[in-house]
Amino acid sequence: MILNIKNVLNNNFYKIINKIKILEPNHHGYLFDYSQKLKLGETKNAYIGEKLCGEACFVVSRLLKPLNYDIKVKYNSNYKIKNIDDHCFILINNSIYVDPTYKQFLKYNIKDNNKSINYLYNELDPFFIGKREDLMKIIDNSFVTNKKIIQYWDIHSDISNKFIK
Repeated sequence: MILNIKNVLNNNFYKIINKIKILEPNHHGYLFDYSQKLKLGETKNAYIGEKLCGEACFVVSRLLKPLNYDIKVKYNSNYKIKNIDDHCFILINNSIYVDPTYKQFLKYNIKDNNKSINYLYNELDPFFIGKREDLMKIIDNSFVTNKKIIQYWDIHSDISNKFIK
């Protein structure tokens, strides 16, 4: 199932990006890391999806809906500052995490050296698809400096009704 979801999302990468741009026309600058975009263009490797988790989850959940998975959109917020420290992601069949914008948290919590930059932009997939343990493995990597970012994938509420009808 994970491989099938990865294939669907990777094969539709530019379709996803274009739909996010339609939903949020004022934040194109957040889709791609600026320095990577200058080097690589608007590619999978330069993609970050910063501050676009809602739009990305909306597009991805609609794309996956015809595959007949049990799709839930989950919301997490520490409520310190509304809509600043919040995040949403997709949970499929109560076990597979799909996060089209997970790299935004890694970007600011990764060591500033060539190996770390290569890891973030060239080794990791543009979208996270896997179990929570797989996400922990990425965060536990020696390149990631703040291991507490796993809290962004704690589930505080189900907001599927706003995304999937």
